Amino acid sequence: MTETQPAPPAPADMPPVSANTYSREQLHEKACIICGDAAGELVPAGHVKVDIGDGTHLTWPVAAHPGHAGGRS
Repeated sequence: MTETQPAPPAPADMPPVSANTYSREQLHEKACIICGDAAGELVPAGHVKVDIGDGTHLTWPVAAHPGHAGGRS
């Protein structure tokens, strides 16, 4: 993960993001989708659509710390 914060979780109808935008932990609800930290409570925070090549994408449910999850779907 870079020092800049990734974009907030995108609704399923948004264009997909690059497969390397988020860590494996973030895409498996094991780390906050906003800050990438795995420590502390995580709550459902919507979904991200990830481009896996050839115009194909997967939509992943994601989690965030409670303070980061507000208003996301």
